[in-house]
Amino acid sequence: MALTGAYVLAGELHAADGDHEAAYQAYEQRLREHVTVNQAILERTRDRFEVTEADPEGMEGFDRPGVEVHEAFRAATVFDLVDY
Repeated sequence: MALTGAYVLAGELHAADGDHEAAYQAYEQRLREHVTVNQAILERTRDRFEVTEADPEGMEGFDRPGVEVHEAFRAATVFDLVDY
């Protein structure tokens, strides 16, 4: 998501020809649904990666991937990148 966001922001800044306010609005509009879907996946899985006394780094959840791994992959890859 970070790379997608950076790419889209750079593209929108370029496309807006110096109008950063227009670029930020276009960036928000283009990415909002993508970000919302990915945040929802995080909300459903955050308990699995919680830091506890038994798991002080919150890494135990990575050993047992669930259905959300497929959802996360799909959410990350269905976004159409504009060719700026």
